[in-house]
Amino acid sequence: IDDAHADGDVPDLRWSDVGPTAAQAGWDGYRHDSAKSVTWAMTQAPRGLVQSGVLARLLAPHRDIARKRVTLLYKPIDPARAATLVRAAEFKATSTRKPAARDSLALRSAQATESEEASGAGLVNFGILVTATVIDPAKEADARAAVDNLGATARLRLRPVYGSQDSAFAAALPL
Repeated sequence: IDDAHADGDVPDLRWSDVGPTAAQAGWDGYRHDSAKSVTWAMTQAPRGLVQSGVLARLLAPHRDIARKRVTLLYKPIDPARAATLVRAAEFKATSTRKPAARDSLALRSAQATESEEASGAGLVNFGILVTATVIDPAKEADARAAVDNLGATARLRLRPVYGSQDSAFAAALPL
């Protein structure tokens, strides 16, 4: 399909032509037709200031991965709940005589967030799924190492979605 679009053609597809004809979910991967995919989920967002290009290498094609999909999942936070989250950070930082450096940083971040929210910005819960697909099973280890390295350069903590690879694969589809 990608090749047809690249050539300027519109692929002629019927329902019987789409989707894998066979699939098998494993503990740490998802085998479908003639390929194997592994999906990772973000377990921790980047800390501190995040520059606009932080995801560039993660989003770019990689020689060790036949197909890579990066899916951003997000849900806006209700403004009333957002204010509660900001106040909770303020309380934690001011409830002790000598707050930890991390609490002071969280307080400054919460105050900046409060200021941005007052200017019209909203808070969003978000997650990231990264799916790497290989055609050659011998390249699976290289693809796994590549995603681990790309996650680190994006300042994300990623881990394979053990036991739910089929669900994670489906959740990351561009629907």
